[in-house]
Amino acid sequence: GSTGTMAWMVEFEEVTEMRLKVVGETAYVTGAFTGSGIAKLGSTLTSCGDGESSSALVASLDVSTTTAPTTANWVKLIGCGEGVDVTVSGDSLYVTGELDQDGVASVLTPAANGVSTPAMCTMAGGLKGYLAKLNRADGTCVWAKDAAPATRVATDGTHVWTGKHDSSAVQYS
Repeated sequence: GSTGTMAWMVEFEEVTEMRLKVVGETAYVTGAFTGSGIAKLGSTLTSCGDGESSSALVASLDVSTTTAPTTANWVKLIGCGEGVDVTVSGDSLYVTGELDQDGVASVLTPAANGVSTPAMCTMAGGLKGYLAKLNRADGTCVWAKDAAPATRVATDGTHVWTGKHDSSAVQYS
């Protein structure tokens, strides 16, 4: 709360390596989801490999309530791998992460307004990473790209950058 007291807490043990971006009273999360037939956040989810392997997840949660959210505004599984970072600009959400799909395509649901097509929202998985632009309101895909794995995503609303860091030199793509 505003006084520093805890208002609520919720644990999603099936989601690991979670990253969070809060805008107003909405939290956007990305991470790795693992499980089969898990009924959480208003959806029943099964990750890659019939629940044995992780899937990259991105979700929108209403955090304005005085109790912990039990359903999401929307939840999307992107493909086999892990969601690593999320950022917001205007009506758009940008997510980046790692894919481990052995060349198996991953198709996100295209936006219904005719802005995107299934081809614009298909990733082959060959570069081991992804970058996607989603509609904040419903999580539908505007576009998705195969990319090198990244640990951060940034945008100025016109351009999008990803970067990766580890114990080696910083790399930008």
